[in-house]
Amino acid sequence: MSSLKPCPFCGSSPFLMRKEIEANGRRYFKIFIGCNSSTCGAYIPNGAFSTLDYSMEEAEEKAIKKWNHRYKNNDSCGFDYFVLGALDAARQVIVNRYKKEKEDEF
Repeated sequence: MSSLKPCPFCGSSPFLMRKEIEANGRRYFKIFIGCNSSTCGAYIPNGAFSTLDYSMEEAEEKAIKKWNHRYKNNDSCGFDYFVLGALDAARQVIVNRYKKEKEDEF
């Protein structure tokens, strides 16, 4: 298995998580990779790859390859997975802070 590169945004070490899911009588895993920093929150959205489509080793390798991909200067094709993940994480932080502020008012 390939090693994970540091987070492309903050340089923190990433995590790889296998989430077990059971649906329609089938058990499978989704592979998630994201940043360990509590202030960054970058991750591969949508669960990356599952063992419904690939073996565990293939799913992990594909997720790692996606996490480790870095665009070079002038090689950007718009928003990539990290930007989308970071935006979603920022949105969730804002929503949680708003909910907490509303709870504190009562």
